[in-house]
Amino acid sequence: MAKAKKMTLDEFFKWLPKTGWMLHNNKLRRNTLRPQCPVTSVARRQRHKVYDLLQWRYAAEDIGLSLKKAWAIVEAADNTTNGALRRRLLKHCGLA
Repeated sequence: MAKAKKMTLDEFFKWLPKTGWMLHNNKLRRNTLRPQCPVTSVARRQRHKVYDLLQWRYAAEDIGLSLKKAWAIVEAADNTTNGALRRRLLKHCGLA
């Protein structure tokens, strides 16, 4: 598969599903048979490929999202850092 062009944070949010999310132990997860974080969820929608929850690095590479941005998203989804990004994720997903 061809290498993806660089994805911005705004482009990421355009691909991020707005429904089907839940907070599980205060971590943002997509409520599917196979749990997804925001990064793996966007990659699944864009690339039509299934990723395990911990494969966010591979998913980020596949969609052209820098590892720095992907890590910030993963950390915000897990409620460990970046309050502004966490609030944006929750609002986008209808949980704030």
